[in-house]
Amino acid sequence: WARSLFGATHGVFTWRQAARYVSAQLGGAVLGALAAWGARADRAAVLFPVRPSTTSVGEALLGELLGTFLLAYVVLHTATAKRTSGNSFFGLAIGMVVTAMACAIGPVSGAFNPAVGTMGLVLEGRSDLWIYWLACPLGAVLAAGCFRLQSAEDFRAEAAWGGASNAEVEGSAEVGAGAVGKAPGVAAATGGAAADVAPAVYFAPTVVEEQDVVFEV
Repeated sequence: WARSLFGATHGVFTWRQAARYVSAQLGGAVLGALAAWGARADRAAVLFPVRPSTTSVGEALLGELLGTFLLAYVVLHTATAKRTSGNSFFGLAIGMVVTAMACAIGPVSGAFNPAVGTMGLVLEGRSDLWIYWLACPLGAVLAAGCFRLQSAEDFRAEAAWGGASNAEVEGSAEVGAGAVGKAPGVAAATGGAAADVAPAVYFAPTVVEEQDVVFEV
């Protein structure tokens, strides 16, 4: 969920693609619940996250928001940030956060994922799944926002690299086009074609092949 929302809000992929990810996760949770029901042959034997009667709605909302935020925050910083790329501890970090949240917040609400929270609707017809669909996406968006603020250099570097790349491509096209226009005339009148074609060798290698054909004719 965090990666889907992060990607959609930061231009990594479109909202349509994010919707496909969310739909796939939701479908997986429903199929998993039905498969467990079929395997146990007893709906009551299938466990799923549920808000205890001793937990208020506000406590469940806060628990889901904090749990999702912390999990998404750790995932983004250990598995996507450039300054931690190539590390060997991301799996341990994420696993420890899941364990900590399960122990600390599990008794309060315990889903940290709207798709998982939807299992209650499938298996028991519960109507409080809105808690997970509200708090979890909000926690993920907050985590993505904090990640962007704390890893701003990653986004600045990508923007700068993209801008330089585009400028280089535009300049290459202009220089290559200039070389195509000059080379035939110079080749016919003088022996200095190599000087005019030289820029095209660096910026547009395909132009050189066209020049070779002109020279042979």
